[in-house]
Amino acid sequence: MTMLITEDQLQEWLGIKQRTRLIRTLQELKIPYVFGARGRICTTQGAIDQALVGAPAAQEDEIEFA
Repeated sequence: MTMLITEDQLQEWLGIKQRTRLIRTLQELKIPYVFGARGRICTTQGAIDQALVGAPAAQEDEIEFA
């Protein structure tokens, strides 16, 4: 199961106090998030990890040499 990361944890990790700035930073980092209970921002550790390491490289078409 993927660990849920709360708005408070995100603010502490990124050193951000303002909610709008937190949202903007998550968008810039391409970290998907949702609004959970009482409208609080949350994401998962998996979403953060994926954004940090990037998506797996897409397999490219093979090149044929004649």
